[in-house]
Amino acid sequence: MGTYAIGENTGGVSVAAAIYSGVPGLKLQLWDYYAHDILNAIYAEANYGWSYASGVAPYVAAQWISERDVGTNSLAALNKVESDFVGAKIGVKVANCDLSVAASHNTKDSDAAIGGGTISPWGGMPAYTQGMVTRHQFMAGTDAWKVAAAYDWKDYGVNLNTGVYYVEYDMDPLNGYSNAAASDESSESGFDIIYNPQAVKNLQLRLRANYARDFQETTAGDVSWDEYRVIANYNF
Repeated sequence: MGTYAIGENTGGVSVAAAIYSGVPGLKLQLWDYYAHDILNAIYAEANYGWSYASGVAPYVAAQWISERDVGTNSLAALNKVESDFVGAKIGVKVANCDLSVAASHNTKDSDAAIGGGTISPWGGMPAYTQGMVTRHQFMAGTDAWKVAAAYDWKDYGVNLNTGVYYVEYDMDPLNGYSNAAASDESSESGFDIIYNPQAVKNLQLRLRANYARDFQETTAGDVSWDEYRVIANYNF
């Protein structure tokens, strides 16, 4: 893992976690990922939801990711690691519909690795404001917000789930994806359709799309695209 992340052989990653769900509707969790001689990442999250007799079920959530360099290899390979990412989400479930709004902020530091952005050397994406392909919410100094809606069509006798979203990123010049002297904006919208045919028990059909706009600024112009993904999964 160290060789993949920084080109050095390290002691891997040690993980410790504490999760509390003793209060109805509340879940608290704290995770510590200690990547030896690279960085220490702390992930904290709180989720709370409740419901009314009418069937309306609101929920709120908050998350925090803190990263700091540790050990001997990190300073040579990554420079100083120092970043904090915070996010919040509020939503409501009404029958089979789920509506949510989320926002996030990542700190910045011109003396730190990737300008003080959040480092994800092995992947993984817990952020409330991620797009299907755009991950700018982890870039230095980025403010992001996202709206999403999902609907389960089971009451109509069909195994169909649909969802749409829009996310926008207000980026700092330290992010490296903009040529502008001031902050720049990037956005992504998309949809997701999942269908499980009743006639074929173990088959799942999926159509996904994302429309990234101003993903990156270059001297040749802004990078944008429309992408469609057609997926078929079958479990034997």
